[in-house]
Amino acid sequence: MGYTRTGCMFCMFGVHLEKGDNRFQMMAKTHPKIHDYCINKLGCGEVLDYIGVDYKANPQMTIDDFSEQ
Repeated sequence: MGYTRTGCMFCMFGVHLEKGDNRFQMMAKTHPKIHDYCINKLGCGEVLDYIGVDYKANPQMTIDDFSEQ
């Protein structure tokens, strides 16, 4: 996907500053089972709701959108 960062994919640090589709919205499309685990089992959904960050996949987003980044 062209990313150069490493680290935990569940990290929420700075997600409120991301423009466009954030890392959790991208995870929903590219890794739906991990996204479900993160949001529902680990409780990240409650935190993201509290800070006002959308974590559901954008319905217009396709896997081809990621090749452009």
